[in-house]
Parts: sequence; C-alpha cells; structure tokens
Amino acid sequence: MARNYEPRSVASGETTEVLIFLMDQPSPSPAVRSTIEGGVSWPREVALRDPAAEGTERLCAVVGRR
Repeated sequence: MARNYEPRSVASGETTEVLIFLMDQPSPSPAVRSTIEGGVSWPREVALRDPAAEGTERLCAVVGRR
C-alpha cells in the first residue's frame, strides 16, 4: 500500500546542480543573478544544525562559491 503523504525533506542535491549551472553562465541576466542569490540563501536558511547532519558543510561550500 502506498503512503498518502510525502515526508518533509531538504532536497539540496537538485538545488545545488541548478545553481552550479546558473553560476557557470557567462553573462547572467539580473533575473538569473537574483535566482542565484535566492538559491544560495535557501540552504543557509534551512541548514540543519544537528551533529547527526554531518557533511552539510560541503553543500554550503559548493553553493556559496562565487
């Protein structure tokens, strides 16, 4: 039997891939720059501060690159 809900989660992998793609664009438009800034701030806002979430620093390092 399938569940009728999806547990909450932070899907940072897909966000990271999209941000890297956008950051690699040679001349991003103001809209793309705004999207990048919002995408970079999102993981910081939802970051897990629990020791059990070891390794999330790598995500912030990747997403925070400029």
